[in-house]
Parts: sequence; C-alpha cells; structure tokens
Amino acid sequence: MPRRIVQSAGVLHRAAASVLDLSLLGVLDGLVLGLTLRIARVDIDTIGVIPLPPLVAFLALLNAAYIIALTVAGGQTFGKMVFGLRVVDAAGQSVTFAQALARTCWGFLSVILGGIGIWWMLFDGKRRTVPDLLAGTRVFRVR
Repeated sequence: MPRRIVQSAGVLHRAAASVLDLSLLGVLDGLVLGLTLRIARVDIDTIGVIPLPPLVAFLALLNAAYIIALTVAGGQTFGKMVFGLRVVDAAGQSVTFAQALARTCWGFLSVILGGIGIWWMLFDGKRRTVPDLLAGTRVFRVR
C-alpha cells in the first residue's frame, strides 16, 4: 500500500532526520578519508600533505549526491525514511532533479551561513525552510 501524506513535518522530526543523515555522511566521509590516506600511503600524522581543497570539494559533491539522488528517487534520505518524512513539490508530487539540486545547494548555503535559512521554519506557518521555499518543495510526515 503506498504511503500517504499526513501533515507538515515538525521541527523536531526534521532535526532528528538531519542529525541521522549528517551522522551517516560523517561516517561515509571518514571512510573516504581513511581510504584516501591508505591509497596515498599517508599516515594520520602527516595528513597535511593531502591537498585540502580537492578533498573537501570531493566530499561536498559526494554528500550532495547522497541527498539529491535519494530525494529524487523517493523523496527520502535514510534519515527521512527512519522518521517518516518525505520531500514533495508544491502539488504533493515527487520532486524533480532540478528541485532536489536547488534544495540541496540552498541547504548547504544555509548551513554555511549559520543555519539562518533552516531556522526560518520556526517562523513559517507551514514549517518550510528557505531552501524549501526557493526550491518549491515541502516536507511532510507520511504513513
């Protein structure tokens, strides 16, 4: 039976899903860093020889790919799956690649700027973040 939209997702559920996703991404990034060091035959004490900008750019692209691919595939990252949340467009349909890309890019920018775009959901009656507003998406509870 398909899952149906119940209501707008609450702040606590969204925060918990984000913490879970960030934890998963942290583990993934750690594995990539560990494998990179091993392949480059560099130990943790001399990690400074690895050029930081390309590594950070690669990890950012890897993290964005996780979010975008899962959002387009079913509207849910693993964190959203666990907490019963789903990203949809304004009509309640699946999001497009362009919407998922925009939402992810605006989300990264919001986090870099101290979460200002994320905190907006505390004041928005429909619990949307600035990235959701700009991408034309919403996050709902599903069952």
